[in-house]
Amino acid sequence: YDGATYTGGYTVNYTGFVNSETAGVLSGTLAFGGAAATATQAGAHLITPSGLTSGNYALTFADGTLTITPKALTITASNDTKVFGGTKTYGAGSTAFTSVGLVGAETIGTVTITASDSLSGVASISYRLNDAAAITGPGSTATVNVSAEGVTVVTFTATDLAGNTTVTPGSLTVQKYSVGPVISWGATTPAQANGGGGWFTTDVSMAWTATAQGPLLITTTPAGPLSPNAVSASGSVIITGEGVATTASVAVSDNARNTTTADSSPAVKIDRHAPTIETLSRTAPNGYNWNNGPVAYTFTATDLVAGVTGVSGVDAAASTVSPFSVSTEGANQTAIITLADIAGNSAAYPQTGINIDLTAPIVAVSPAPNAAGWYNNTLLPDNALVSITVSDALSGLLSASRSSVVTGAAPGAYSALTVTGSGQAVYSLAVGGGTGGTRDVYINASDKGLNTLANYLVRLQVDRVAPTVSSVAAPVSLASGWVSAASVNVTITGIDTGGSLLKSIIWSDVNTATAASVTDSSATSPVTVTVSTEGVHTVSYQASDNADQLSTSGSRPVRIDRTPPTVTIGASPASMTAGTGNTTVTFSGILSEAAATTLKSGVATVTYTLTDNSPTPVTSLSGTLNVTQTGVNAGRFSVGLPLPRTSGTVYTFTLGGTDRAGNAVSSTPKTISVP
Repeated sequence: YDGATYTGGYTVNYTGFVNSETAGVLSGTLAFGGAAATATQAGAHLITPSGLTSGNYALTFADGTLTITPKALTITASNDTKVFGGTKTYGAGSTAFTSVGLVGAETIGTVTITASDSLSGVASISYRLNDAAAITGPGSTATVNVSAEGVTVVTFTATDLAGNTTVTPGSLTVQKYSVGPVISWGATTPAQANGGGGWFTTDVSMAWTATAQGPLLITTTPAGPLSPNAVSASGSVIITGEGVATTASVAVSDNARNTTTADSSPAVKIDRHAPTIETLSRTAPNGYNWNNGPVAYTFTATDLVAGVTGVSGVDAAASTVSPFSVSTEGANQTAIITLADIAGNSAAYPQTGINIDLTAPIVAVSPAPNAAGWYNNTLLPDNALVSITVSDALSGLLSASRSSVVTGAAPGAYSALTVTGSGQAVYSLAVGGGTGGTRDVYINASDKGLNTLANYLVRLQVDRVAPTVSSVAAPVSLASGWVSAASVNVTITGIDTGGSLLKSIIWSDVNTATAASVTDSSATSPVTVTVSTEGVHTVSYQASDNADQLSTSGSRPVRIDRTPPTVTIGASPASMTAGTGNTTVTFSGILSEAAATTLKSGVATVTYTLTDNSPTPVTSLSGTLNVTQTGVNAGRFSVGLPLPRTSGTVYTFTLGGTDRAGNAVSSTPKTISVP
């Protein structure tokens, strides 16, 4: 007996193993329970083993015994002396005995008083407890039973047979306490739950305070700080378990060997573990480990922890929702399933190796045709080969085949193409010898995602003949090349005989710097260009086909002049006097264009007339002159005539003409009157 629980450790013996097997073949962990686990008093206490399991052995656990033997205690009365004939005085609180063997701070609750007298002998012993009435009993011994809580002072005297009584009473102080310290619980650290829903996600420290009910405190479990002569103690205990009602315990002992154990602190909720995936399934890939559609994941989650009663539970709002799908194309993709519980614990569970290919194989042609799908002689010289390449950039090409037919025909029998180590299949052929031609090739293909390409048409078109172009103008110009019309329509016609058809006519008016483009899919596409401003124009044009071939360039001049020339006339001398004979008069005039001659056609003809008003005209002159000169003053005219001076005669001169565009002009008559 030592007043404490046994800490030496327990062992077991095994019987029944076969084939030299040992305890190493058993599962579980050996544990010991029973009364022995907490026993402190002398006696026999059961030791109960448990915790082991086996699939091959039927286990039987046999209890053992922990024997706590009584500890020897010796109580010896204290020796004392006095002078013969004198009186012995005991001081207050003196103890008439000593003890050897008490455990810890244990005390003696029952006191036996023994008196002796060497002469007549002891007749009786009288004692009192504190201030209670004295109790007297015969004989030389008296047993005092101390049952009151707290401090009890036992005072006693003895009387011998001669009637002598102890002069000074003896005394003995006995302390008896059966009520242990009082334990109270305090605040937690952290002071508030650090997770959601009032849950902690870490260890929690719980403060406690113990107050003695009499004797001084001596020990605490777990150990807390104690000062000398402490009547109280405080500390904290770490709660490390998990669950909805997790508690801690603390034990405090006092000098009287009273132990108070607070087995259950205020409960706290602790959840340190994130939820886990309980079941999981996904859309299965094909035999090449590819999917050609979305990959769907379905799962269930749990927040349960083995051996833990009560957890916070999965927080659906903060977790990935089941089912969910991955639909993005890509190789070796990763999707993350995030699970969180109400306490705030979370974990990510990567789902790797997701291969999705939604796209069928692709077909490429080399050399490539132009944007309209045609080859010309530059893109594909005569006898050059065209290569059709089938490939798949993601899961990889699995198979390919081709069928080559004349244009417009349905696909015939397919021939397999070899898939090379680079993951491609190539078919090469010559198309359109000479001036050109077309060829249809159909492709079937499949990739490792099992996406298929069926009867994919590759039409190869070759045009090596450039288009031609021509033009007409309306109205038709005069022989001079000029017209006086309000506008001239130039109709440009392109023709393509190579098969790609005419794409556009490009024209420009170099005088006005305007340009336009007309696109037509017909074999001939007339384009009308209207020119309406006066002056000299050159309409340039060229035709292109859908094979991007250009015709030779053409041009048509357009000359428009709608403004007649100006005319001025005169006579010298400007007047005549009556008389006999003649006076030579010079008539003159000028037909001219504006100064900007590049916008005007120029004078073509000059007409003139000269008449008089006499009953019998003596003078009559008229005619037309063709002007071959150019320039502003190209239409000059001058003639000198001898005119009679007959009184009353009036001579009238007019001058007119046309320009090269046919615009006509006539002057105001010039008159000379003879008075």
